[in-house]
Amino acid sequence: MPKNVTVLQVLVASPSDVSAEREVLETVIRELNITWTRTLDLRLELIRWETHIAPDFGIDAQDVINRQLPSDYDLFIGIMWSRFGTPTKRAGSGTEEEFQQAFERYIAGPKSVRLMIYFKDEKLSPSQLDPSQLMGVLAFKKKVEEHGGLHFTFVDTKDFEAMIRMHISFYVQSWKQQIARPPTDRDTEAHVTQIRISPTEEDEAGLLDLIEKGHEHFNKLKDSGERITSATNDLATRIDQRTKEMIAISSMPPEVKFKKGKKISDQTAEDLQQFVAQMQPEISIFSENYEAAIRALGQAASLVPDFIATDDDSETRSQLGSLLDVTRQLQSTFNNTYESLNSFRQTIAGLPRVTTSFNRAKRAAVDVLGAMMKEINTASTLTGEAEKGINALIE
Repeated sequence: MPKNVTVLQVLVASPSDVSAEREVLETVIRELNITWTRTLDLRLELIRWETHIAPDFGIDAQDVINRQLPSDYDLFIGIMWSRFGTPTKRAGSGTEEEFQQAFERYIAGPKSVRLMIYFKDEKLSPSQLDPSQLMGVLAFKKKVEEHGGLHFTFVDTKDFEAMIRMHISFYVQSWKQQIARPPTDRDTEAHVTQIRISPTEEDEAGLLDLIEKGHEHFNKLKDSGERITSATNDLATRIDQRTKEMIAISSMPPEVKFKKGKKISDQTAEDLQQFVAQMQPEISIFSENYEAAIRALGQAASLVPDFIATDDDSETRSQLGSLLDVTRQLQSTFNNTYESLNSFRQTIAGLPRVTTSFNRAKRAAVDVLGAMMKEINTASTLTGEAEKGINALIE
């Protein structure tokens, strides 16, 4: 049987250098819609100039876009990296102009539109940098901050995908809570359109299933973190022992010292190589589990208001409270692990260049520690967002 589905419109604004993130955003929204059209009677419509604008004439190209874009969208998502964009007759770039229009709507009615701004922090080669464009991005970031905006930074598309999935999910949860409350004079109704769709037969996980899945993956993260710490401590012990062995032979005759020193160096290189072999699969395990945990939490967030609104919601609140405790423990663990890995990475990087095999093993260890630190930093950011979102659900 067909049913009515509420549509929330999402406008994305960005220069051309974040096309990969625009595609990821479309993929995330498409995946969320598969679930939400059945579980929430809700669908997100992504508004992009690529799909919603037809050729025409105006004062300039942005004027054409402005006249064809809807002006009553519900969520504005701005993304920037190293390019600011092409100036218009009204702003420094088309993206800035679209932001200004969204911000003016927000000032006129804070309930009418939500603004989410993201800045990419992935490195670029000098040949790809345009100083004037980068200055425009930095000035825009400062402008957002001066307007009271809290923006988020991500490193690559994988980080953006996890972050935007969670933020959109908590946005929908917040929107559902808003429409569930009696309206006040200050509230402005969100833009909605009624459409009719035919639901599919595919089964979807329920709220408690998703919370349980979040628990499961967070526990796997904890286990992964313990293995990482154990491997790091073991290597630190081995390096300390090799250092003592080097000191012990320092007073030996040169010929003996050289032979024994090379042997110790080769053993240290083997220790480093073994550590790298342990860490490489752990990075993937860690990444997969925090992404799965965030995905489950994002899906659960949009379902919570329907349960919290009932008279008997004690089980839901209890489960969420338990999950909140886990996220807080993880945050502490992530912070401690990151600092420990950073200190250890600096120690390894400072080891003397002895032999070719040792130097290669040392570089590999430094690189794998850097990669692990990046994953932990991202997981820490996302877990912090999840903690805030879960806390808002049970307040």
